[in-house]
Amino acid sequence: MAHVAPWKRTTVEGIVKALEQHRTIGVVSIAGIPAAQLQKMRGGMRKDVRMVVSKSTLLGIAIKEASSKGHPGLDKLGESISGPCALVVSDRNPFRLYKMMESTKAPAAAKGGEVAPNDITVKGGDTNFKPGPIVRELQKVGVPAAIEKGKVIIKKDAVLCKKGEVISKDLAGILPKLDIMPLIVGLDLRAAYEGGVVYKPAVLNVDEGAMRSQFGQGANAAFNLAMNLAYTTPHTVRPLLLLGHTHALTLGVRAGVVTSETAGPIILSSYMKALALAAKVSPEALDDEIRARLAGVAAVTAPAAAAAAPAEHAEGKKEEKKEEKKVTEEDAAAGLNALFG
Repeated sequence: MAHVAPWKRTTVEGIVKALEQHRTIGVVSIAGIPAAQLQKMRGGMRKDVRMVVSKSTLLGIAIKEASSKGHPGLDKLGESISGPCALVVSDRNPFRLYKMMESTKAPAAAKGGEVAPNDITVKGGDTNFKPGPIVRELQKVGVPAAIEKGKVIIKKDAVLCKKGEVISKDLAGILPKLDIMPLIVGLDLRAAYEGGVVYKPAVLNVDEGAMRSQFGQGANAAFNLAMNLAYTTPHTVRPLLLLGHTHALTLGVRAGVVTSETAGPIILSSYMKALALAAKVSPEALDDEIRARLAGVAAVTAPAAAAAAPAEHAEGKKEEKKEEKKVTEEDAAAGLNALFG
């Protein structure tokens, strides 16, 4: 049996203890993060999130031991360990943990030799550079720079390095001068474990705004369905009672059932029907009061009817007048020809 250094055994035991004390365990990549910045990230974490940094082999051993001590499926988390990694443990759910890790990411300058995470592009336009050797330096890394009217300009947009390509040292030296930070440095959560399930970033990357909108749409659809089915719940009982009251009031008015609530609408309906009937009778057969009331109704409804008349009707009238005028002129010409022909 190979000899194991005591400090390694102590380190593994400490990691296992930390894993057993928290419900959520994550694997984060710390590749490319300077030591000072990593310490700052660790210090900026909340009290309920702890980072465990150690050699990848020791992290893997600790995960296997914790898996055999009551964390079924945790060993699958070890598959995400490759390169410089650390473990983060917390009692927050994996989705919250993912958001916290994403919040540590920030743009960073390249030193040369890194792989571009995205296309590195430069925009065309004026620059703050003074004419001089800078033009040749820019052109050397693919920037279409030139001097016009005593200014250094970039003639057009250009891609300096495509996604997946290695950033050269010459390009890395120019990018900060162009205010371009091509790298994203931060804790990259590769996987998280909770309750026997390992979650990948594709699952954890949830758009909360879109999720809230979907929940809202679902709640509205459920409410409408319950209202249409007259399904009583604490949320629908009041609207259903109001709807039933409205239907009962409408039915009572139409059936002529007089109550304290229907009396007013029934009288008003009867009054309007009487006026409509009076409008069909010869004015000479009506007394002055009825004629005055009919005149009042007509005065109120006439402006509304005029405003509601479609614009096409008015345009059609104009066209008809034009056509009538044209025909009249032709007839007049024909008449003159007949007189002097």
